[in-house]
Amino acid sequence: MSFATKLKIDRDNKIIDYAIEFAEKIEPLLIESAQKGYSARSIDLDKREDAHILKSPLFLENIELLLEGCKATIEKVEYTNWLYNNKYYKYKLLITWK
Repeated sequence: MSFATKLKIDRDNKIIDYAIEFAEKIEPLLIESAQKGYSARSIDLDKREDAHILKSPLFLENIELLLEGCKATIEKVEYTNWLYNNKYYKYKLLITWK
């Protein structure tokens, strides 16, 4: 097995482990949101140290498996600075259910 393959396996294992931990922490928040009448929960990814993991397709896939029936997507929201008229983007993790 090559060194690069070992690194990829380690990365994937970390992402899967992180998805399990994240699902355990987010479940009560999703229940709370549902009890308030919402059908989604949005998590800002800006300034989060774990954003690179949360944006990973492997993470999103595992979150959907762990939170059965929920859909996890990354939302890219465009903003415009009215003073300088330049655009910038913010990313959010959106977990929805119906």
